[in-house]
Amino acid sequence: MGPGLTTFYESPESGVGGADAIEAFFDGLKGAVPDGLQWSIPSSGDLITAETGDLVGTWSDPGTGGVVSATGGTAFVNGVGARIVWNTNGLFGDRRVRGSTFIVPLVSGVYEGAGNINAGNLSLLQTRADALVAALDNFAIWSRPNNLAGDNGEANQVTSATVPDKVSWLRGRRT
Repeated sequence: MGPGLTTFYESPESGVGGADAIEAFFDGLKGAVPDGLQWSIPSSGDLITAETGDLVGTWSDPGTGGVVSATGGTAFVNGVGARIVWNTNGLFGDRRVRGSTFIVPLVSGVYEGAGNINAGNLSLLQTRADALVAALDNFAIWSRPNNLAGDNGEANQVTSATVPDKVSWLRGRRT
């Protein structure tokens, strides 16, 4: 398993305070993820403007941040896992604003015989996602500026989460 990155955005209007909630989110999922995987949750980072994406400073969180180590065992299905969809009420560029977090890989016991995620683990993922939405009142999805169209970027508050009942994988990355 190689390194990965999960980015969470928070709107600064409500202040900061999400490191502990994000740590609790991953701590609740660690039993579904193979041994050896770790999540490092920082308590400080870069501050950007939603309109341009320009770096304008740093943020610091009173939470502790920390490291969460997965405990799910050694048998896993490489390259596939689950997707959490973060829903908003926003529209950007004629599209509904949504974000995704991929939890990949997952241990083999998470799947049913047909290849879907079993009901207990689907419920676990949904419960943890709902708890994160409830804990972060300033959780946002950032839409990058579209320079070709002349559109500024924007941040839209996450209102709910959905975990599709199907195996997901990341097909490509934007750079």
